[in-house]
Amino acid sequence: PGIHSIIIAISISSWMETARLVRSRIMQYKNSDFVIHAKLQGATSLYIIFTHIFPIIIGQIIIKI
Repeated sequence: PGIHSIIIAISISSWMETARLVRSRIMQYKNSDFVIHAKLQGATSLYIIFTHIFPIIIGQIIIKI
């Protein structure tokens, strides 16, 4: 009982939906022209995710949460 138990229960049960959303959006943008161009310039996968893809999908993640 208590607020901490409720927060933990909600966190455990809802992270999968958010992870599924993030994965689907990353897969959607994976073959976009700007990602391919960044790969050709030698950018790493983490750099592409955090500088190109993450700013696009952050709004959808915030709405989901």
